[in-house]
Amino acid sequence: MTLNKYDSHAAADIFPLAQGLELDALAADIKTNGQHHPIILHEGKILDGRRRYLACLTAEIEPKILAWDGKGSPLDYVISMNVHRRHLTKSQLAVVALRALPLLAVAAKERQRQSSGRGKKGAQECAGMKGKATEFAAKLVDCCPRLVEQAKSIQASRPDLIPQVESGELTISEAYAEFRGVVPSKCHEDLQVSRARSLANIGDKSNRKANDAYYTPLHAIDSLFAREAFHGLTVEPACGDGRIVGRLQAIGCEAFGIDITQGVDFLTHSFVDFVTQNFGEREITNFATNPPWGKKTEFIERALSLAKCKVAMLLPLTGLTSIERIEHLSNPEFPLKCLYIFRKAVQFDEGRTDNGNGMLYCAWFVWERGYVGKPFIDWIAPEEEATPLPPSGVEPALPPPHTRPLRIAAHPDGFRPKVEYHCGDSKQVLGNLPADSIDCCVTSVPYYLLRDYGCEGQIGLEPSVGDWVSNLLNVFREVRRVLHDKGTCWINVGDPYAYGTGSFNSHGRDKHWTPGIAEARLQMARNRPVHPKSLMFAPHRLTVALAEDGWIGRAEVILLKQAVDGCKDRPIRTHEYLYLFTKTTDYYFDTDSLRVAYSSKTSERGYSASPRRRKSESRKPEYELHPLGKLRGSVWPAGPASGAGDHPAPMPLQVAVDCVRAGCPEGGTVLDPFVGSGTTAVACVENARHCIGIDLNRDYLDIAMKRVPGAKIA
Repeated sequence: MTLNKYDSHAAADIFPLAQGLELDALAADIKTNGQHHPIILHEGKILDGRRRYLACLTAEIEPKILAWDGKGSPLDYVISMNVHRRHLTKSQLAVVALRALPLLAVAAKERQRQSSGRGKKGAQECAGMKGKATEFAAKLVDCCPRLVEQAKSIQASRPDLIPQVESGELTISEAYAEFRGVVPSKCHEDLQVSRARSLANIGDKSNRKANDAYYTPLHAIDSLFAREAFHGLTVEPACGDGRIVGRLQAIGCEAFGIDITQGVDFLTHSFVDFVTQNFGEREITNFATNPPWGKKTEFIERALSLAKCKVAMLLPLTGLTSIERIEHLSNPEFPLKCLYIFRKAVQFDEGRTDNGNGMLYCAWFVWERGYVGKPFIDWIAPEEEATPLPPSGVEPALPPPHTRPLRIAAHPDGFRPKVEYHCGDSKQVLGNLPADSIDCCVTSVPYYLLRDYGCEGQIGLEPSVGDWVSNLLNVFREVRRVLHDKGTCWINVGDPYAYGTGSFNSHGRDKHWTPGIAEARLQMARNRPVHPKSLMFAPHRLTVALAEDGWIGRAEVILLKQAVDGCKDRPIRTHEYLYLFTKTTDYYFDTDSLRVAYSSKTSERGYSASPRRRKSESRKPEYELHPLGKLRGSVWPAGPASGAGDHPAPMPLQVAVDCVRAGCPEGGTVLDPFVGSGTTAVACVENARHCIGIDLNRDYLDIAMKRVPGAKIA
């Protein structure tokens, strides 16, 4: 067989191309299951699907080819199809932006050429990004312009370092330090030695502690946590004796600490390796630390590049006068929020009581992504004292947090829940299950254009949102077939934003977004694409399609999440959706499992207020309070997602538990057609329900197997 030979388009080359074992695995998958997604060509070159093309060549299979529809620009299309489905670090995204700069310049010149005859104003409008190419490229790939500028400097002076950044071996900061001639061994000093040197000109050195260590006073730590809340995973990258981590854990925060003395250097790739090994693809929400002041600039830069929400650092007030740190104090992507300044000098050498040795005027510098407004100053009074540490305390060497042990539900009658996993396409596996055999379905569907789960044939990377809806409809038709008439179906889904033109101006535009929609509305939908930066309303399109397909929509629940997206021109999105569907109007629903406590006012009154309340007390009906509380409303806290290993988007366990308890009777069977890392199975085992889970990715099923001992893969 003779295979066609195609080169890659220049726009496609801005993204790194996977090789080696990853390519071999994809080739084997295509040879076994076939090629599900076509390769997109533009001007005879591959615009999207370079990896699939090489895999087809390796597997000796004629690739499926499709011409690009030509709407929008090729660069916008490539970015929209790749930037949100690849697991790229901010440094790797900066290299992508760097490679996009020449293409942006060509596009700008072309727009300027096309403006001839329209005057100076028209030329300026067509040029669009004159003088702002770096910022424009950074915005396209959602990274900091400063990183792109550093990538440009590295490319000009040490181009040999760019491939190492592209492969993930180095960060932009590490490569930038190397090309500037900073010796790594001197750049990353021992934590305690660095702290000692930063205080070298204060007091009599002979009076210092023997180990020359300066630990953060407890009252200084408490002053921060009394003013700032830390949600999500918080890291202390220079933990020393573990005081900051101990305080965080004492107030119920999820936190861990690392230290260079433990062999994990925050400023090198060893920190990334440590986090990946222990937390998979999970993002770090916050950093809180008293860094080695001799390396405060490096610590600030590193933390701002890795944190998702907040960075708090205890620094000397001299940090405000450093020219090299002005860019950190005025970073538009991660702005400085406030300074909490100590009115009295902080004594780091707790072995002394005088005002001499180890005392410095300092402040907590707090950065917060998405903060709008000017930084403010708050003063910390000298009389603020520390609260006692819990008796447990925290050891200096802090191990990473462990997932809580699985609590398997057991009953006197000998019932034990069973978990069965199936590896394969959900629709095909469901076709082998008998009808009316499932009591409940609980699942988090693959979100549209947000994740690449690493399997050919996966749902979520379709050319259009209409194709995504159509593929999910096919799965849920099989779910409805196997679901009992009294069964319920709970679907967790989030909504993406349109970042370019590819996700909505694709060849899939003639696909029905909702099969039952009237022809006139369908034609209107075809001619009205979603604009860049607009919500794609994917959950709403899916739910309307399910309702038109025969499902009964019973509830829409807002799941409040602690994640933030750092956007500055709209409210920060902190929610997802959870939908409840049923086959019939008579279905199983355990209301008591979703009850919450009444308000203190209602509890004191002893009855609930009547909707037909009268002015006369004697004529007002008294509604008795339920002993278990009131039925929960339609806004739920999502809770943290943990224990999922390398899975990029696990369902929060508490959400799965609530759905399982409310929608499935004890001893019943719950189905999850996109089980991923097995969160639904954990919820079932802990609440006396059987579970059947399906996933296309065997690696995720291996994670799920570890979370539920005794589970089997059919």
